[in-house]
Amino acid sequence: MSLSDYVKAPTKDAYVARFIAFLSLAGFPARAWQALSFLRFTVESESELLAEVGKVIAEIAKGMHARLAKGPWLDLIAENLFADARKPSVTAIGELLLSDVAGVGPTTISIGQQWFANGSKTLRYVVHELPYGGAVPLNGQLRIRVRAELAGATYNAGNGVITQLVTSLPGIDVTNPAIGTTGTWLVVQGVDTEKDEQLLRRLLDKWATLGTGATDGAYRYYAASASPEISRVVAWSPGAGSVRVAVAGPSAPVSGAALALASSAVAVKRPLGVPDVVTQNATTTVIPIVGVLHLRRGVDSATAIADAQARVDAEAREHEIGEDVSRERVIADLMVPGCRDLTLTSPAADEVIAQGSIYVPSYTLTATVDP
Repeated sequence: MSLSDYVKAPTKDAYVARFIAFLSLAGFPARAWQALSFLRFTVESESELLAEVGKVIAEIAKGMHARLAKGPWLDLIAENLFADARKPSVTAIGELLLSDVAGVGPTTISIGQQWFANGSKTLRYVVHELPYGGAVPLNGQLRIRVRAELAGATYNAGNGVITQLVTSLPGIDVTNPAIGTTGTWLVVQGVDTEKDEQLLRRLLDKWATLGTGATDGAYRYYAASASPEISRVVAWSPGAGSVRVAVAGPSAPVSGAALALASSAVAVKRPLGVPDVVTQNATTTVIPIVGVLHLRRGVDSATAIADAQARVDAEAREHEIGEDVSRERVIADLMVPGCRDLTLTSPAADEVIAQGSIYVPSYTLTATVDP
C-alpha cells in the first residue's frame, strides 16, 4: 500500500459494500436482509468500527509527515524533528482615554478593579497599569493601560470602539483613540495561538537556516521565531546587497519590545557578506470600508454590521505583508447571512499595498432592512 492509501480512510459505506459483496459470493442473501436483521446489524456495526480504526490509521500516517500533520501531530513533529514549538497566544494590552465629562473628579482608578468594553460588551478589558497617574482629574482626562479579558487577536478592537463602562464610573466617559502617531491604541497586540499553516511555514523555513547564505526563508524564520507577537514576516532586497525584513502582528505593527527581539535575532545571524540588513515594523495602509448592507426582513442591522466587520477583520489578520487587497474578497466577507445585497462605495477597485505595508480596514457601514 502507498502513503495515499493510508491517509485516505475508507468510509463506513465502503466497508458495508465490501461485506455485502463478500457475503453475496458466499451465497448469503445479503441484499435481502430486513432492517432489523441481526446479520445486517452486524455488518453495519462492524463497518462503523472499521471506519473508525481507519481514521486513526490515517491520522497516524499523516502525523509522520509535516505537510500532512495537523494539531498535536504537527506539534510532535515540531518538537522531535525541528526542535521547535508552536508559539503561544498573546493577550492584548492597550491604552484607553478616560474623561471627566460631569465635573465629578478626581475619580480614583485602581489596577484590576475597573472593566471596560466595546459597544456590544463582547470584548472586555480590565485596568492593567497606571503609567500616567491613578485618578481622572476634575474636568480632565487620564490615559490608562488595560489588558484584554482573554488572549487572542479578537481583542484587537479598532480605534474608538471601546466606549462602554462595565464597572460604573459616574460622570466618566471612555474611548480608545490611537496613541500619538502610531495609528493604534494597542501597546501589545493580541495574537492567537500559532495556526497549523503558520507553524508549518516556520518549520519549513528553518531548513533555510542550515546554509551559510542569506535566504528569504532564514530571515523569515529568525524574525518570526523571535516573539509570539510576530505573526507575519516578509523579506526583500531594495538592491545593492541590502536586505529589509518587515514584521507585523495580526492587526498592526508589533510592540517595540517584539521588534527589538526580531532585530537582534536577525542581526546575530546576518551573514558577514550582507552588511545592510534592517529589521523594521511594517507600515499600515488604512483602507476605508464604506457601504450599505441591504438586509432581509427580520435581520438585526447591528448584529449584521458587527458580523460583517468581524469577517473583514479576520481576513485582514491573515493578509500577507505587501499583499494587494481584492475588492471581490471584501464583498464576499461583507455578504453575511441575511444580507441580500450590498452597495460598496469603498474600495471602488482592488487596492495596491506597498511593499512592507499591511492592510488595516476602517469602517463606515450602515444597513437597511426590508419592510
